[in-house]
Amino acid sequence: MKFYVYTYNGAWHVECFIEAFSVEEVADALVRAGATRETEAECLANFHGGSKNGGFTFSNSESRSSVVCTFNSESLPQLMSTILHEAKRLERHISKADGTEPYGKRAGYLAGEIIQRAVETTV
Repeated sequence: MKFYVYTYNGAWHVECFIEAFSVEEVADALVRAGATRETEAECLANFHGGSKNGGFTFSNSESRSSVVCTFNSESLPQLMSTILHEAKRLERHISKADGTEPYGKRAGYLAGEIIQRAVETTV
């Protein structure tokens, strides 16, 4: 799913794969977001590694774009935990790029918007 998160400094494009199955789609999204071949290989190795309850977030602050991926969740509670973990990681990436205090109100609102957008496009 694709969505935008809106911050005080403009829009941030996110491609989100919840319980991803297609390596090709994830790889294409990483390339679109500007990942180097090394970063792409590292993310895909994580994906292929067979670990349970996995995920990663790649962000490119120059293009204001990110790829968020979760996979191999053992249960719904574990999936929710992984989504929250990756959403917080994305919130930190965006906050750092925007120069926003990571413990302030703006960061809290940003984390909420990320979760809301991900759920809206999933349901």
